[in-house]
Amino acid sequence: MKRSNRKLFRISLLVVLLLSFLKAPALGEIQLGNYFLNGDLEFGGRFFADRPSRIHRGYFELYRDYPEMAVLERLDLLLRNKDMSQIFEVMVTEPGENDANVLFSAKMPGLFKFEFEYDKLQHLYSTVSPIRDEVIVQWESFRVAASVSVTPNLELYADYKYTTKFGDRPIDVQAPTGGIPLGYQPALEPIGETDHNLTAGAEWADKMFQFRVEYGLSKYDNDYETLFIPNLANNPPLDNRIWLAPSNIAHYANAAGGVNLPYRTRINAAFSYGWLFQDDTSFFPVIGGFTQTTPIGGPGLDANSILGQITATSRPIDPLTLKFSYRAYHYDDTGNIALVTATGDIGDRLDYLHSHHYPFTRQTVSFGGDYRVAKPLSLNVEYRNEQVDRDFSNGDTSENSIKFGAKALACDYANFLMTYTHAARDGANGFVESDDTQQVIIAKFYQGDRVRDKVDFVAEFLPMDNLTFSGNVGISSDSYKNSAFGLLDDDVWSFGFDASWSPIKQVSLTAGYVYEHYKTRAVGTSTSLPGGTTTQIDIDPGPDLKTIDTFHTFSIGSELIIIPEKLTLSTRGSYSFANSNYHNFRLPDLDTALAHMDAFLKYRFTKSLAAKIGYIFEEFDISPPYATIYTTRPIEYDIEGYYKDYSAHMFMAMIQYTF
Repeated sequence: MKRSNRKLFRISLLVVLLLSFLKAPALGEIQLGNYFLNGDLEFGGRFFADRPSRIHRGYFELYRDYPEMAVLERLDLLLRNKDMSQIFEVMVTEPGENDANVLFSAKMPGLFKFEFEYDKLQHLYSTVSPIRDEVIVQWESFRVAASVSVTPNLELYADYKYTTKFGDRPIDVQAPTGGIPLGYQPALEPIGETDHNLTAGAEWADKMFQFRVEYGLSKYDNDYETLFIPNLANNPPLDNRIWLAPSNIAHYANAAGGVNLPYRTRINAAFSYGWLFQDDTSFFPVIGGFTQTTPIGGPGLDANSILGQITATSRPIDPLTLKFSYRAYHYDDTGNIALVTATGDIGDRLDYLHSHHYPFTRQTVSFGGDYRVAKPLSLNVEYRNEQVDRDFSNGDTSENSIKFGAKALACDYANFLMTYTHAARDGANGFVESDDTQQVIIAKFYQGDRVRDKVDFVAEFLPMDNLTFSGNVGISSDSYKNSAFGLLDDDVWSFGFDASWSPIKQVSLTAGYVYEHYKTRAVGTSTSLPGGTTTQIDIDPGPDLKTIDTFHTFSIGSELIIIPEKLTLSTRGSYSFANSNYHNFRLPDLDTALAHMDAFLKYRFTKSLAAKIGYIFEEFDISPPYATIYTTRPIEYDIEGYYKDYSAHMFMAMIQYTF
C-alpha cells in the first residue's frame, strides 16, 4: 500500500474511532432563529489497493474519475421556516470530481420558485496511446430556472441552460485508395462546442381550461468548422478534409391548451412554429485530391418548421376509455432554392446534396380504446397511420400499425401484461448514386418497405409476503424484404427475471438475469444500378452481411442485519459478458466481460451518526484486437484500440450524519 494511502486510511479510521466515543445529538432539526435546519452528510476517504494504470484505466473511468483523496460523497441541506412558507435546499454530490452535481433551490410554495444547477460529466474514449494520456470529452453545464405565480391561476416561468463541451473524440474517415485497411482511417475530432437553451412562457390553469404560451431558443456554436486529415497511406498523396457540425440557431413559438368537457372528456391541442438558421457553406466530405484553395460551397440553412397536434380522451361509461390523436409536422428548407442555383443541375449528386436538409411533411393519426371486461381483465387496442412526404428523391412512405394489449390479475398473487404490435410500411426503395461511377453511396433504410412485429410480456408473482418474482420477454422483428441492398432484417429478442426473498426479518436476498440477442442482415452489393451493372461498396466484402450481438447480465445482492439498529452488512455483485460476431473476415469477434462486487459494513452509533467501510472490486476484459493500437502509421492518428483489460480494488471509509 502506498504511503499516501496508508495515511488516508489511518486518518479515516481515527475519525471513525473518535466519533464512536462522542455523544451525538438526537435525530432532529437544528433551530436557527426563526428557521429550522436538517440534512444528511456523507464524507470520508477513498484509496486503492490495486489501481489500474494510466493505459488500462479507460473503461474504469469511462464516465467518472476516482481520485484518491478525502471525498464528500453527498450533502443535503434543508432550511425552512416554521410554517413552511420559505424553503431553501442544497444538494451536492461528488464535488471536485468529474461527475459533480450541485443543485440549489429556493421556494415560497404557491408564489415563487428559483433553481440553480451545476453539472459535470466526462466521456473517456481511449487511454491506449503512449504519447497521449487520454482521448476525452468533458461536459459542464449551468442551469437557472425561475417561476412566479402572479395569481392563483397565472404562472410565469423561464429556464436557461448553458452547456460547454471540450476535448477530442475518435472518428473514422473515409480514405482515398492506397492501402488503408477497410477503406477508412482513424482521426481525432476536436471538440469545442457550446449550447444555449432558453424557454420562457406563461401558463393559465383553472378547473376547466389550461393554456400555455412559450418562446424557445436553441443556439449551438462550434469553434471548429473543418478538420484537415493527412492521407496516412500517402499513396496516392491525397489529403482529406471533412466539415464538422456547423453553428446554428433556432427560435420557436409554442402554444398549448386543454379543456375539460362533460362525459369525462378532455381535449388537448398544441401548435409550434420554428425559424432555423445555419450559416455554413459546405455540405459533404471531400475524399482525396483536396487542396486548401478548393472552393466547395453553397448556401447555409434557412428553414421553417410547423407542428400541430390535437389529442382527445373520453370515458363515456365506466369500463370504456376512448383515445384519439392527430399530429402534423412540416419542415420547409427555403435554402434549397439557392442550393439549385449554387450547384447547378448535376444529376444525381444534386439529390445527394439536398439529402442533408430536405423538406418533408409527416402526418400521424391514431385512435383506440381501453375496455375493462371484468375486474381482473382489461383489453386495449390502438390503430396508427403515418404518412411522410419527402422532397428531392428522398422517398415517400406510408405506415399502418395496430397494437393489442391485455392486462390480467389472474389471482391475488399473479399479474400479467402483454402487448402485440404489427406495422407495415410502404416505402420508396430509393437510393442515391454518385454521378461519376454510379456507385451507391447512401442506402436509406427508412425509405424501404418494412414489416415490423413486436411482442412484450411481463409477469409478476407474489406467492408469499416475503417472496416476489417477475419475468419479462420481448421479441421484435423488422423485415425489409423488398430491398435490393442495405438493411434487410433487424431482429431482437430478450428475456429476464428479478427475484427477492427475505427468509427471516434480518436477511434480504435479490437476484436477476437478463439475456439480449440482436441480429442484423444486410446486402453490401447493389444489383439495381442502371445498365444492369453491379458495384460493391468499398468497405464490405458482400454480398450478405450479418452481425449478431449477445449480452448476458447476472446480478445478486443481500442485506444482513447483524445487530438490530446497529450493524448492517450489504453486498452486491454483477457479471456481464457480451459477444459481437460480425461474420466478416476483416473484423474479428468482439468479446467483453465486466465483473463488479462491493460490500459495505455499516455501524450506527446513534440515530444521527453512522460509519461505514466498504470494499469494491471490478474487473474488465476485452478481445485483444480491440485493445491494441496500430504502429505502422503516425501514432497520433492510431486510436483504433480504445480500452484495455483492468482490475481494480478500492476501499472506502465514510461517516454519515443526519440531523
